[in-house]
Amino acid sequence: MYAHGLTIVLLGYIVMGMHVLDTHPPAPAGRVAWAEANGTRGVFRFGRLPTTRDYCGYLCSRNHRDGGLEDGVSAYEGWLVGDTLVLDLRRVDAVSALFIIDADDVYQLRGAMLVARGGDGEPLLVDDGDQQILTATRVTVSSVVSVLT
Repeated sequence: MYAHGLTIVLLGYIVMGMHVLDTHPPAPAGRVAWAEANGTRGVFRFGRLPTTRDYCGYLCSRNHRDGGLEDGVSAYEGWLVGDTLVLDLRRVDAVSALFIIDADDVYQLRGAMLVARGGDGEPLLVDDGDQQILTATRVTVSSVVSVLT
């Protein structure tokens, strides 16, 4: 057990006031329900926002498989549960996603999600170039687990 600010961690549980968050991810079959009950849903990216812009001035990620530009900034949906990031990879090419996961360089994005998906099926967010509606906030995670099915 250790205390950090007002948060006390005891045997893998975070006690916040009278609400107890279970910080141990369960077996894969129960991860979504666990993450929804204990976490905050969001859109996450590994690495800073790209600096590449397309011909209209929008920020764009590079598709490393074919070398082209995506229609927006690549990200992954998931939940932040304490300091564990649970990635929802059910609708994306999980093999590609697993190659870029880096728990040391995680950003939570806020912005407008496009209907279009990236080359690996990942969500894309848009920055319009003028209003800068896309923001990235670095988050600290100790582990990343995934939901594949």
